[in-house]
Order: sequence, then C-alpha cells, then structure tokens
Amino acid sequence: MIESLRAMAIFARVAETGSFRGAAKQLGVSASVVSHQVSALEAQLGVPLFYRSTRKVSLTEQGKLLLNPATEMVEAAQAGLAHFVENADAPVGKLNVSLPAVLTCHPIMDQLATFAVTHPAIALSLRFTDVRDSLIQSGLDLAIRMGQMPDSALSQRQLTIEDRYLVAGRNYVRGRDRLSHPTDLNDWDFIHFSPRLSPLVLHGEDNASAVLSGRTKISVDNSRAMHRMALANVGFAALPLAMIKSDLQSGALVHLLPDWSLKSLPITAVWPSNSTRNGLATRLIDFLTDKLRNDDQNGEL
Repeated sequence: MIESLRAMAIFARVAETGSFRGAAKQLGVSASVVSHQVSALEAQLGVPLFYRSTRKVSLTEQGKLLLNPATEMVEAAQAGLAHFVENADAPVGKLNVSLPAVLTCHPIMDQLATFAVTHPAIALSLRFTDVRDSLIQSGLDLAIRMGQMPDSALSQRQLTIEDRYLVAGRNYVRGRDRLSHPTDLNDWDFIHFSPRLSPLVLHGEDNASAVLSGRTKISVDNSRAMHRMALANVGFAALPLAMIKSDLQSGALVHLLPDWSLKSLPITAVWPSNSTRNGLATRLIDFLTDKLRNDDQNGEL
C-alpha cells in the first residue's frame, strides 16, 4: 500500500512537469527511480499511464482518469505538512527562489538576508535571471518578478513597486542638444532590453504620452549588462531606480527628460498554489511584504 501511494505521488509529479527527468530533479531522485515507480504502477493497474517520447511524456486516457485522485492525495498530504510548517516555532526546509538580476541592487536583498538569519533552519537557494522560467518545470517554490503579470493559475501577491528612469552616461550626453520631448531621442542610441515585449511609453503633463523611439544600438537580455552599457556611454536606457541611484548621485548617469516619467514596475511574488513547501513560501512572502511595506513608508529606497 505504501509503495502504491509513493508511486501515485511520483506519477502526479511526472504529469505536472511533463517529463521523468523534470520530476526526478524536483523530487531529488534519479530518473531511473521515477521511471521504475511509474512502470510498477502501470503494471499493478494493468494499463499504460503515459505516452513516452524521447523528450516528453503525455497522459493516456487512463492516466487522465488517475490524475485527479492522485493530485488530490498529494495536495491533502501537502496541506497537512504545510499546517505544521506554518505553525512551527522553527520551520525547517529548503526554498528555491528565482529573482530578476536587477534585484541584486534592491533592498529586497537585505530582507532576504534578514529572513535567512531569522530562520536558520530554512535553506534559501536564490537564482538570479531575467528569463521567466516555468516554476513547475524549473522546480521553483517561489519567483519574484518585475513587470505586469499575466493571468495564470499561479498564486500572486504584489510586494512593492519600483520606479524607472531614462538615463544615459554623462559623456554620451555631453555635447548633444538639450532634450525637451521624447521625440528628440529619435536620433539617440537605445540600449534595448530584449526580454521586454511591450514598447516603452513616457508620460508627461496634461495626460500627454509618447512611445519611446531611438536607434537600437545594442540589445541585451540582462539588466546588469544594460546598466554597464549605459555607464560605458553606449546609449540611453530605461533602468530601475534601485540600480542607478548612486550613479545619479555621482553624476555618472544623467536623468533624461525628468519632466516625463515611465510607468513604475510592480514587484510580485508568484508561487504554485499546490507547492510542496507552500507553508515556507508563504512565510517568506509574508515576511517580505511586511518589511518592504515598512521600507516604502519610511522612504528607504
């Protein structure tokens, strides 16, 4: 009986991730163990549960029938464990968290460090990337993301917002005509952030707005690289205030068109609603929400 329950839990994870290897990575076992457990369950039931290919697996009709009860079983067990985690005086476990690279310069890093010190039995694995990986496929318990979030089955909570400035290196600006309107940037070199899908829109007085243009001088997929390029006087860029605050104070970067503004970016926590370590993820999210709200009220950004 116990082996059957274990096999059903592994089956549910394979169905969730779409691969034996992905399930094995999340479960911390070898792919051969996952394959063996699923094969044993299929033999016990006398039906195939997956169609197998070299890169992916998909559920058979029999597998689809088993998925709901298997998922309900796992979720019930997770809910029971989460209850103890949430109410434990010293919660124990590991959290895999993904954050955009720009947040290495954000006060959220101080709050993550404080959380790690406050909860020494919780191990944090922090992955910094500007690519929005699938939480399920990547084995993530929680992602902190910047920008507008699409509707999805994932749980979400906005933590704070981040202002953005249009900036360029002082040597790039030197000798150029004074800017009075966003269209004046049409002949300037633009450092493009390739993961950004929507165009940049500047907002001025009296509800005026203008779509940002410019010659794409260079395209990067990492916000820290974009920051370095701006400092190297390659062109102008839209960067979060937390990343460039000290550069603006020193004069290394110049704030362009200060009478025009870019829309602030929400910083949002995203996590699977049925995460195995949902109690730990929720504890971290509550901690960050409280700390970042206090920072915003005290003007510490």
